[in-house]
Amino acid sequence: MISYTKAYKLAAKKGIKLYTIINSGTVENRMRRGGHITTRTIDKLCAALDCQPGDLMEYVPDESPTVED
Repeated sequence: MISYTKAYKLAAKKGIKLYTIINSGTVENRMRRGGHITTRTIDKLCAALDCQPGDLMEYVPDESPTVED
């Protein structure tokens, strides 16, 4: 799953609310849940926060149950 926690932390550090950049509750809700966003949205966030995509998100492996033999 992709986590956007880094985006929220970076925006807070810069004193910016993400909804003022992306202007869509739907997109922000997707980000909070680790859902899909478009590269256009990532572009807007990078421009507004003066950062690279890796500064906004990271891959977090899903927790899957282990199989015991």
